[in-house]
Amino acid sequence: MSDTIPLVLRCGEKIFPELFCCLNQPQPLPPLPIGVNNLAPPVLPAQEQVTITVVIPTFNRSALLSRAIESIRRQTYSDWKLVVVDNASPDDTSVVVAKAMQHDSRISYHRHDKNIGMLANWELACSAVETGYFSLLCDDDYLLPDFFQAAAREMNRHPEIGLCFGVTNVVDEDGRHLSVAPNEMATGYYSAGKGAVTMMTLQHPATPAILFRAACLKVVGGFDGRSLYVADLDMILRVALKYPVKFFEEESACYVVHANNSFKDVTGWHPGLLNLVRNLKKLNAVDPAHLAKIFNSFSKHAVLPLLILTLRDPGRMNFGVLNSAGRCLVEMRQVSNASLRLFAAVARRIGAIVSQFKLRVFTAPETVSARFIESIGSSDHAHNDAPTNAATDSRWALSLLMMLGLTVWLVVFGLAELIMVHMVERPLVKSRQLLGTIRQCFFG
Repeated sequence: MSDTIPLVLRCGEKIFPELFCCLNQPQPLPPLPIGVNNLAPPVLPAQEQVTITVVIPTFNRSALLSRAIESIRRQTYSDWKLVVVDNASPDDTSVVVAKAMQHDSRISYHRHDKNIGMLANWELACSAVETGYFSLLCDDDYLLPDFFQAAAREMNRHPEIGLCFGVTNVVDEDGRHLSVAPNEMATGYYSAGKGAVTMMTLQHPATPAILFRAACLKVVGGFDGRSLYVADLDMILRVALKYPVKFFEEESACYVVHANNSFKDVTGWHPGLLNLVRNLKKLNAVDPAHLAKIFNSFSKHAVLPLLILTLRDPGRMNFGVLNSAGRCLVEMRQVSNASLRLFAAVARRIGAIVSQFKLRVFTAPETVSARFIESIGSSDHAHNDAPTNAATDSRWALSLLMMLGLTVWLVVFGLAELIMVHMVERPLVKSRQLLGTIRQCFFG
């Protein structure tokens, strides 16, 4: 994540050369030639002004940082302040920020004497918030001009919401448009818990386009660096479970996808996901049904693909990651669901292999197993170089042992979970509810 949290999602049209220009240009700043945000909402009355703190944790990205700072200075809403927290960058970051501070008193800067680590730097940056509203911006992303204006409008309209967010344009390093985030979720108002579930069943918003109500974020525990690469998602979900959220339609930010800020595969969820799950379970007064739907999504999208990846290529397996994923399933009580999904995936894969290679009933079992191991988890997975017989035999043996161990683990924990949840816990909950109803009927 190299001093930026992946998020799993980022933004917009071509990156504009004006964003890279020197920060010491004369005032006023020229308008950005961006073909969005043409309908700027009116400036809020003075009594409704919202003070926003933007924090940018940064390390060794002075050119990109310059673009991020400039995108904040170009906001049509002016009641903000920026805190740049530098993790002892060896480049000219301090010079870039100093130039910006000469032209804008709303910018402040803190530089560590030594590198304290990315997550510690993020946590310290978030702790610097003293205003009512908070925005977190990666140094490689940037905002579109009307984001603060639209977000302040929604915060004033809905004083009960914990966060609001707009559309994020996802772009590559050359500014080419890739997608938007969220791309399936409908704009509108979501009640507490419903917003979190919708984010996880469709797609969660990208961090640059989110404005948090600082008091709500503090109630749910703030930024937690122990969640590692999913620390921003952890923070978003905790707020969305406890408070209503608003998704407004304005295009608000650009998330730049590159090799240093994107998951290379599903292993990026772990081991941070385990801490995220535990944080969600600690929240008070949260609907268990909402948690169950979120955990089901984690099981489907973050754990099951890891199990399939492990079966397909045991040589890449990381025991720590696999152990963390297993503990996640136990914490979320999703072992039985994951087991059923995995067995269904295996059955589909076997069917596809039998169909593809027209295997006969009496085909040698080791041939079937080898074909299965090579192909599981990816219908279009192809091998250009045929492995040697020794390598194939070794891989087959390791994969078979892996499958047996994983199967035993899933069966044992899955049965234990089914017994605990369906034969003990749920009957007790229903009995308690029934007793409460009877007591209320007879005693008022």
